[in-house]
Amino acid sequence: VGLKLKKANKVAMKRLKKAAMYLRENRKDEFETEIGQALWSYLSDKFKIAVSDLSLENIEKVMSDNGLEDVIKQNTIKTLNDCEFIRFSQSKENDKHRELYEQTMKTITDIETNMVRKKKQSRKSNKTICLILLSLLSTGLFAQNIQEANQAYKAKDYEKALEIYLKAEKTAPNAELYHCIANTYFRMPLSNLQIRIVLRCCELPFIIPVQLPSLSGVPDDARVMGCF
Repeated sequence: VGLKLKKANKVAMKRLKKAAMYLRENRKDEFETEIGQALWSYLSDKFKIAVSDLSLENIEKVMSDNGLEDVIKQNTIKTLNDCEFIRFSQSKENDKHRELYEQTMKTITDIETNMVRKKKQSRKSNKTICLILLSLLSTGLFAQNIQEANQAYKAKDYEKALEIYLKAEKTAPNAELYHCIANTYFRMPLSNLQIRIVLRCCELPFIIPVQLPSLSGVPDDARVMGCF
């Protein structure tokens, strides 16, 4: 089925090329048969409709199910009707046959263009959904990590708390998180480098005493020491 879908447009174009040859050679009967078969075969392969189930009603339904625009559905049904009508009409004018050929080409092209556009929109929509889900997942993991770090802090396991805070800082840095990092450093024996880091945290202008729900429960030692 997948291979038929990929070849649907190529097969239709091959039939249309043959119909064009009949038209040039003024073989009207062969043209009329070939142009109709080209469109019906294309629709059968494109929308996976068994030949025995081909009908105007089924074509319209499956095109609606695939989300094609109303104007394209209407033009497709009109072209199918015109292909049938010309076979039983008495008119053998070249202009009528040429118009039908161009109309059939446009019908197939419009279907292909609309299907490609819908696939692109679907991919874009799926990508957006994935990004939203990843964002929600990251937010949930961040909150979980902060909670774990707060628990380690309360248990006076400052090294573990600091490790988690620093990892969280790489994911979503914010003022309250820097407050916790500085606060944890103050609870630990400090090297000269760590002292400079703490002082740097205290000097940052965007560090403000805002309590976020995910960081609640952490002692405010840094503010007591005059850093905030």
